[in-house]
Amino acid sequence: TAVHIALGRRRDLELCKTVTAEISPHFRTEQWTAETLERLRRHPMRIEGQLFFDASHVPCRAGKPSSPKRVSVWEIHPVYSIDVCEFMSLRKCKPDSDVWTPLDKRADWQEPPEG
Repeated sequence: TAVHIALGRRRDLELCKTVTAEISPHFRTEQWTAETLERLRRHPMRIEGQLFFDASHVPCRAGKPSSPKRVSVWEIHPVYSIDVCEFMSLRKCKPDSDVWTPLDKRADWQEPPEG
């Protein structure tokens, strides 16, 4: 199944003010799991992929239901790369700095071994 990520400038942002990124199974590395992304949710992430107009959804509008909740039907889909900042403050995560690491390159970000 696909993994959907709500993207916004703050962690506590209302879902109707976020944009969606969708990680498709055929583009996903084994490290790109919902559990790993949830564990790292306090870190800023840099998502790269195609911009896709998903007309099967509707954006949030006053008094109208929407699923998933989002500001736009444009989404990043498929996702090609996910970089995670080593800091938890967006201010410390400058785009051109060396504080970004691909999600699948850091062993300590992976799921703990079972057993």
